[in-house]
Order: sequence, then structure tokens, then C-alpha cells
Amino acid sequence: MPYQLIIFILVSSSIYLLCSVSFVFNYTTTKFFNIAQAATITLGAYFCFLFYKKVDLPISVSIPLSIFSCVALSVLCEIFIFRYMRKKGLSPFTLLIVSIGLYTIFQNIISLYFGDETLSIRTWEAKAGNSFLGGYITDIQIITIAVSILL
Repeated sequence: MPYQLIIFILVSSSIYLLCSVSFVFNYTTTKFFNIAQAATITLGAYFCFLFYKKVDLPISVSIPLSIFSCVALSVLCEIFIFRYMRKKGLSPFTLLIVSIGLYTIFQNIISLYFGDETLSIRTWEAKAGNSFLGGYITDIQIITIAVSILL
């Protein structure tokens, strides 16, 4: 049991690390804390669900397409909203307030289009996972930890 807890901590920490890396990169380039980045991360999962389940694209196409969609959305927000506000000389605090507004808009769009229930792209049966030091870890969790270590 304690090994399972350690595995859960490692997986959760890896997910937090991946999200925090995106916030750090965003902050170091824009010099303000963009809260809307959290909604963009969330939209990545929903875009993947949309392309895989609704449009019936293969998962190998859905994942890169969802990444591209999130990058395009972030670039559009930067060009049409944040860059314009920076040119006007607005403070980082004002940009933070605008990003909170964008976050709210994105979250409401997600709720309106996808609903508020839990969604899954899994089409296969759930399995117990791989046994590791008395605990269980899934292949997706191993990939998550590997990617966060790599980054």
C-alpha cells in the first residue's frame, strides 16, 4: 500500500510539473501570469476528445491536432488581445485581469459545448496496470512521468 501511494504522488507531481513548466515558459516570455493558460491546457484534452470521438479521427492524428489547436488559440489570444493591450501600455496586473476573463470565457465554452459530466476517450477495457514494487502503474502514467522527467 505505501508503494501505491508513492506511485500516485509521483504521477500527480509529474502532471503538476508539466503544467507548471508551461506557466513558467509563458511568464518568462510575456512577463505576466496568464491564468487563461490553464483553460488552454484543459481545452487540449477536450480538443483531443472532439477530434477522436466526434470527428472520428485516429488518436495518432487527434493528439497532434489538439496540440496545434491549443497553440493556435494561444497565438490568436496573444496577437489579438494581449499584444494590443501591451502596446497601449497597460500594466501586468491589467493583463492578469484580462486573462482571468479569458479563462472564464473558455471554461464556459467548454461547459456549453461538452457539458459538465466526465468524458473519456478510452475505448478499451480498463486493466489493473503494471505491478511495480507492490503497487500498480498504468502505461499512460509511465509515459506522463517519462515526459515530465524529459522536460
